[in-house]
Amino acid sequence: AENIMKTLAASALLLLFSTIVCIGQNAIPDSPSLSAEEIELCKVVFGHLFTTHGSSIKADPYFIDITDQEIPASLFTALHSDGHSINPASAFRREGDRNANGVLYTIQKIIFAGEDTAEVIWTLWGGKKWGAKASLDLVRQEGVWRVLNEHDGLVE
Repeated sequence: AENIMKTLAASALLLLFSTIVCIGQNAIPDSPSLSAEEIELCKVVFGHLFTTHGSSIKADPYFIDITDQEIPASLFTALHSDGHSINPASAFRREGDRNANGVLYTIQKIIFAGEDTAEVIWTLWGGKKWGAKASLDLVRQEGVWRVLNEHDGLVE
């Protein structure tokens, strides 16, 4: 009976710790709705956006969203390991001045145009009245996704 109680207590602690980690990141274990290829593509896109737009915006932290998808834990982990301060979209507040609360990057759509080419439509919000919408053309070269072009647009 004592061993059963110890096993139950250990299992309960493990479950509690796992729940706290997932809630803290507001992420689920890798979502079956996103393929490994889509997760890798999202990592490349978010990394590109943080590097090319984040340096001029000077907002911290970044919030991320993938329309109609849960953010996989592996994507949060990969972006954090690249040195970015990342939070889920659910924590973003669209109030206040531009970039006062960080910026929200959303991948709205991934369109595969072939085995090694894709287009990603994304938006950026930095407050109540400021945002941008654009798309990226990507190509996979030697097994690695790379951004080729960016097409800008403005959301009012």
